[in-house]
Amino acid sequence: MVKESNFWRDIWIGNLPLADQFPHAFEASSNKDHSIAEMYDVSNQSWSLGITRRIRDHVIDNVSGLLFVLENNNTVFTNSADTRVWMDNGIAGDFSVKKYYNWLLRRSNIDEECNHVPANKIWSKLWPPKVSFFMWLASKQKVLTQDKLIKRKWRDWVNHCYLCINDAESSTHMLLHCSYASKVWNSFIQEFNIVWIISPSIDIALHCWPHTKIKTRKALVINSIPGAIIWNLWKERNQRAFDNNSLDNNKLIERIKFTIAYWLQKQPQFKGITLHYFMLKWNMVVFEPP
Repeated sequence: MVKESNFWRDIWIGNLPLADQFPHAFEASSNKDHSIAEMYDVSNQSWSLGITRRIRDHVIDNVSGLLFVLENNNTVFTNSADTRVWMDNGIAGDFSVKKYYNWLLRRSNIDEECNHVPANKIWSKLWPPKVSFFMWLASKQKVLTQDKLIKRKWRDWVNHCYLCINDAESSTHMLLHCSYASKVWNSFIQEFNIVWIISPSIDIALHCWPHTKIKTRKALVINSIPGAIIWNLWKERNQRAFDNNSLDNNKLIERIKFTIAYWLQKQPQFKGITLHYFMLKWNMVVFEPP
């Protein structure tokens, strides 16, 4: 091997390029584009890293570590062309799709305990399927907000959030971090005395939202809040973008409560309660046991 492979940038020792394993040595080298063969002095049987200037102690330590790794790697120089080898847990072998799939699963950055959203927090009979589908899109960062459209070069425009006007629009910003959106979330957090903070991403926010299997009126409302907020923020955004109409925070909060009431009015716990009465006596209906 070694004739064509780049000494610094190709992976041939360990699981990372040497430039990443020994960054200070890489920066000090003047031979950043050399192949492995070019970095080895056959006559002296030693490695020539192309470092010709004076270096500081931390760079010396980095270079020493690199030379130790090189001397103990037992690199074999041949006249054959370079070939790629599949490495699985440090063992060379033949490539297969199955091996690659299993490797992707192991390398996945998704922490099943923290970042995975339980299905019942998205797919629920308490709200319409279209809302569940939108929540799923939002949790996967797949909503076609302006940042996505600009990347696809659909239109040349200045990215701005329709809800707050101050920042660039993304699904996370629009549905969580926007000043307009955060006021809505905080309103329900305070009303229901929920221990929850606005999270860095939508999937974590949905995962951490308190969800219970208890079928009291208050519990059903709390379970429905994230979906109602996310859905209505999206509708409000579209109304501003396409119809040039807007609601202030208080009116949107009322619309969200109406959405929740509309979704839950046919649940057994709310039997006999009309939509009008639900909204008129919100605190009595939600917080007082039937």
